[in-house]
Amino acid sequence: MDKPARPRPPLSRRGFLKLSAAGAVGWGLRPAWTGPPAWPRLASTLRLPFPHTYLADPDALLAHPPAGFDLLLAPAYVAAGLIQRGLVQPLAGPPGRAHDPDGAYTVPYRLAVSAIVYPAGAGADDPWQAPLAWPAHGRLVLGAALQRRGFSPNDTHAGHLAQAGADLAALRPALSADPLASLYGGGVWAAFVPAPFSPEGALELDEGLAATPPPWGGMLIEYDWVLPTNAPDVEAALGFLAGLPPLLVAPSALGAGWQAAPLAPLPGRAQAQHRRLWADLTRERHDAGG
Repeated sequence: MDKPARPRPPLSRRGFLKLSAAGAVGWGLRPAWTGPPAWPRLASTLRLPFPHTYLADPDALLAHPPAGFDLLLAPAYVAAGLIQRGLVQPLAGPPGRAHDPDGAYTVPYRLAVSAIVYPAGAGADDPWQAPLAWPAHGRLVLGAALQRRGFSPNDTHAGHLAQAGADLAALRPALSADPLASLYGGGVWAAFVPAPFSPEGALELDEGLAATPPPWGGMLIEYDWVLPTNAPDVEAALGFLAGLPPLLVAPSALGAGWQAAPLAPLPGRAQAQHRRLWADLTRERHDAGG
């Protein structure tokens, strides 16, 4: 397990979309989770029910991978980038997923979908115009702007991306590292978040909250465990994973209305434009005191 990660060939975005929509399934029968003998140091881009360091913007991991963690939970499109950069070491997972065809580097954990979350019983508003807590997650926010114009969240057309960036600059979204906390604090009517699914295919929401797909369309995200090349305690990481039950639900099991476009890896040029647009947006929000 301590040999360096093998370089991977370029990924097919079309293959990622096709397999992600059809082949992300729960795998293997594992013992009931009773907790690892020693907690590994976890960094996660999804809120977890056990001790972890939360990272609000998964896309930043490709530029600045965190150090000092035994395991990292990241979206599949980010995991693909980490694999290509040689920043993760081999980790046995299920085969058949486009970003890790041999199941050599990633262990799937959860599926989540972009959703508008609000207090149960509240009236519906236009989430683009009404006060909304947006995540500090560039790919989700830019994806929403693309979908609102009728484009794919995986669109790589430079003009389409520029239009989405201009829409967001005009909107000046209220970005938050924890949109649900902003919702609980008042001042916004709803939060735009990646909402995880239970193993049975139902959204997992806090009591008193409801959710609806965004009117512009949803984005499906597979969250995978990866083992960083600089993991301090590989044994603790593997022990933790061995104790987890299979929690990833197949897309075919998702409830009605929650079918969404899976987020796929982007080519380098589109990644660079995403970074520039996101940097401009977050700088404008900072300069304006947002």
